[in-house]
Amino acid sequence: MEGYKRYAIYFAPEPGPLAEFGAAWLGWDPLAGTTR
Repeated sequence: MEGYKRYAIYFAPEPGPLAEFGAAWLGWDPLAGTTR
């Protein structure tokens, strides 16, 4: 894939219900750096 650029957009919600749901769904808590 030469000649292509890759970009990413990241979103990290404030601590709260949305962050807890995301960590549970992903199985990873990025704030704590641990698995769920």
